[in-house]
Amino acid sequence: VETIAAHGVTVTDFVPTTFNLLVARLDRDPEALRRVGALRHLVVGGEEISPRQVHRLRELLPGLRVSNAYGPSETTIGMVFHDVLATDGDDVPLGRPIDNCAAVVVDERLRPLPPGAVGEIAIGGACVGAGYLGAPESTAAKFVPNPFPEIAGERLYRSGDLGWYDPYGRLHFGGRRD
Repeated sequence: VETIAAHGVTVTDFVPTTFNLLVARLDRDPEALRRVGALRHLVVGGEEISPRQVHRLRELLPGLRVSNAYGPSETTIGMVFHDVLATDGDDVPLGRPIDNCAAVVVDERLRPLPPGAVGEIAIGGACVGAGYLGAPESTAAKFVPNPFPEIAGERLYRSGDLGWYDPYGRLHFGGRRD
């Protein structure tokens, strides 16, 4: 709150744990709420988002744009985004991949699954990293040949995250495979 106020921060990014602490403070401290009035856009990512907290912040700061962000470190972190809407309710989508990146929900054999079917999120495109330094076995297990000609790049990253696409083409988080 102090940093946002002191520097007139208009856009920032928090992991949900920190974001939830911010919302709790703003909910109980009207002066803190006034001090973050410069905020126009907040990105939340790195962990599963709390829909209740996001909707509460949007009530406290009407007009604030809140984006849910998704992307493992192996894929340059933020590569799927969704601007949270009141109509999202308790199921806030991860969103859609940004340009030059792709996310496909696959079965164990890397076959794409239809909308609504839960499978592993595999990521391709310009955002995919080179692998794990000094760990060729781990790299080979997670960075696999890309079987999809419509997705740029030679490899996909198998995230271990579960997800599904809704009928509107938005990716949703469904937990971890492990």
